[in-house]
Order: sequence, then structure tokens, then C-alpha cells
Amino acid sequence: MTATVDLIDLIDELEIQEDFRTSYFNRATGAIVRVDDDHFRCAEDDCDLSDYPEEEQAAVRLAGEIFDSEDYIALPTKRDIYEYSIMERFCSSRPDPAEGDRLAATLRGREVFRRFREALRREGLEKAWFAYRHRAFREIAVTWCETHHIPYAG
Repeated sequence: MTATVDLIDLIDELEIQEDFRTSYFNRATGAIVRVDDDHFRCAEDDCDLSDYPEEEQAAVRLAGEIFDSEDYIALPTKRDIYEYSIMERFCSSRPDPAEGDRLAATLRGREVFRRFREALRREGLEKAWFAYRHRAFREIAVTWCETHHIPYAG
């Protein structure tokens, strides 16, 4: 039987995804865990853990457990989520086309995320953006659960 995932916890985890780290849901326990790529490499190479601190040893053992178990399912990664496309959709969703165009203009060039945040502040749209972003992450989480036949609550 698959454990139920708390949708709020899942969304929180999706929102803090990082490069070089993958999060997993354990079907048996319902736990969400994070594992660094380095720990996976170490587990795969069967490295000698005696020189590592206990915390690192535990992380490598967890990585090995993930390799050996069908209970763990990878969550969508930062690349899978692609927050830039969420920002584009937010710009397109604005009822005032001029406002949407001003926001969209920040999505070109360098330092896109910083310039987008600054534009949100100038336009007074921070609250609207975070509500939109949360709905987008919720949709990603629900789709992920349904794709993997994982019951969810919250």
C-alpha cells in the first residue's frame, strides 16, 4: 500500500529544489528525503565511509537504499519545474496587457529572476505572483501524484 503524501509538504519541497540534489518520496513510509548527487556517486562507487562524518555516512547509506529500493520515487526537479515558464504564463495571464508586457520585458537578457522580482514590486503584484506561483506548484504536485498513483491530502 502506498502512503499518502501531504500536498503542502510536497509543494514546499518542490519550491526549494536545488541543482545537484534530488528529492524522493518513499511510498512505504510517506517520507520525503533529499539526497545530494555526491552521496549518490559515493554509494554507487561503494566508497569507504570510515573517513566521513556520521551525517555524511547516513546520507550515503540513504542514497544506497534509494538505489536498491522500488519504494522511492523522484520528485520533479528544478529543471522539470522550469519556473521561467511559470513566470511567462503569469505575464500572459495579466488582465491588463500593458502590465503583462512590462513584466514580460524583464524575462529577456541577464538577471531575469532579479529583474522580474523588482518589476513585481514596482507594479504591486508580489501577492498576485506568489498566489499564481503557488497554484502552479500545486498543479505540478497533483499531476505528479496522479501520474505515480500516490494518494494525497491537503
